[in-house]
Amino acid sequence: MRSFYSKSCGHFFHWVCFFILLEGFLSMGLPPNKAYGQLCETLRNQIEEGGIPFKKTIDGEIIRSTESLPKFYEMNAYQPVWVEQKGRRERVDEMIRALQDAEKEGLNPNDYHLTKIQEILKKGFEVTSEEDCSNHNRLLALEILLSDAFLLYGSHLLDGRVNPKAVDSQWYAEQSRSDMAPILFNAIQSNEIQKTLQDLVPGQPAYGKLKEALKRYRQIAAKGGWEAVPFVNKLQKGDSDPRVTLITQRLAAELGDVDAVPEEPGPASIIFDDKLETSVRKFQRLRGLSDDGVVGQNTLAAMNRSTQACVKRIEINMERWRWLPRDLGERYILVNTANFSADVMEKDHPVMTLRVIVGMQYRETPVFSHRISYLVLNPYWHVPKKLAVEDKLPMLKKNPYLLMKQKIRIFRNTGIEEQEIDPRVIDWSKVTKYNFRYRLRQDPGPLNALGRVKFMFPNRFNVYLHDTPGRELFDKTVRTFSSGCIRIEKALDLAAYLLKDDPNWSPESILAELDKNKEKTVKLKNPMPIHLQYWTALVDDAGEVNFRNDIYERDMNLIRAFYQEPPQTVALLKP
Repeated sequence: MRSFYSKSCGHFFHWVCFFILLEGFLSMGLPPNKAYGQLCETLRNQIEEGGIPFKKTIDGEIIRSTESLPKFYEMNAYQPVWVEQKGRRERVDEMIRALQDAEKEGLNPNDYHLTKIQEILKKGFEVTSEEDCSNHNRLLALEILLSDAFLLYGSHLLDGRVNPKAVDSQWYAEQSRSDMAPILFNAIQSNEIQKTLQDLVPGQPAYGKLKEALKRYRQIAAKGGWEAVPFVNKLQKGDSDPRVTLITQRLAAELGDVDAVPEEPGPASIIFDDKLETSVRKFQRLRGLSDDGVVGQNTLAAMNRSTQACVKRIEINMERWRWLPRDLGERYILVNTANFSADVMEKDHPVMTLRVIVGMQYRETPVFSHRISYLVLNPYWHVPKKLAVEDKLPMLKKNPYLLMKQKIRIFRNTGIEEQEIDPRVIDWSKVTKYNFRYRLRQDPGPLNALGRVKFMFPNRFNVYLHDTPGRELFDKTVRTFSSGCIRIEKALDLAAYLLKDDPNWSPESILAELDKNKEKTVKLKNPMPIHLQYWTALVDDAGEVNFRNDIYERDMNLIRAFYQEPPQTVALLKP
């Protein structure tokens, strides 16, 4: 507790607060009524007694903004901002409208005391005497609950409802964890409650599209959603089966293809025809499935995911957008590992979209942001120690010649100088991961695992973007084949884009350098921000809602945390 809260300074503080309040009353055209002054004094006492962090319940409601609430009232000299002598101020209605809009952001208005606030307002109040305790207490509760509602809701819009590091061990993106107290103070001074809160919402178009998708799927759910289709065997074009009608209705409910639904049931309605195959292929593409037009187990499982499950997926992916910084850069690269894609963005709009290959389930690509500072043409591949002992050592034990055919050289670690050794002279049967003292390096060339170029943003995970000789893997629907790095399609096109501001590196000069087959490091004049992210729900350029498989099983932990009671918000900027 700060020193001016001590008893020795109590009288001095009382008089300072009195004159500040008196000035406030006169500026609002209010008389310095004794009963109202008592309300102000009680507010100060309540805040001080709650301590920092604030540890009191108000009318049965837990206060979540445990640090920013007392800080705000200290900034505002403990003057109430939501109530006055005759009851509530006009901004209360504005705040209620803002809280009601929380649902549009995929958040629960009742996390922010909305029901309790409305209950207090229905009872009505006006402080007319010192003995009018019930009205006095309702005013006090309304004041504190509304402030906590603004602070908590604002922090959820700005930084997210859930701390990502608490639910995902591979989520390393930095969050600002902004101080909401000055934001509320400025909102009161400018008398712009709703606008201030709306300004905290992510401004990227992708978030706005998910917001519209959320509205649409809630409407579908309100109409009854869709009926589950039982699995007996796979269905494809030409089949006759009663389930065809159910599948047609199911797809029409989500895709809006009402022309595919027969007006009256009959023999024709159970035939798997061309129209239904087209709808099935579209559905499969929107779910990230192989679009073969066949309704098998995977396709049917995706069809039978309920509307409420779709709503939750959209809500948690809106949450993931709130975890990101509001300014991603004028130009940046956005990698969505769950979608196996990378978008080169200019002013939040894609100018290049590339397919990518990401980490396997047991070697996940992490989530973080950085800046590509240089690229390497004709790179050597320095095999990481983990891969050397887990992947390459078993190959050496079977046949030392295998690595030689791949142009991988072996060096013995001997201090400053490294000595290349012939793999045939080593008894690999005696080498284990515990006594492995070698370094493996693959020469540049067509066999190199990094392809012709790598894009570097040095980080603790040793993860980067790179080309690959295995381009046939880009045709796979699920592309989890790497050890954590991101293999990128059309790597030379990306290299030309990143170097377009450098007059020394035209597309022709890049190809000429590659023909030399020697490693060359090129520093970028303008480092490019890159964001490795994970979204399992997204809206494409055509406005279609896409869902992706949760390849790293990250959704369930987030869903459990997202629908729990909100945590206390204790993070503040450093003084």
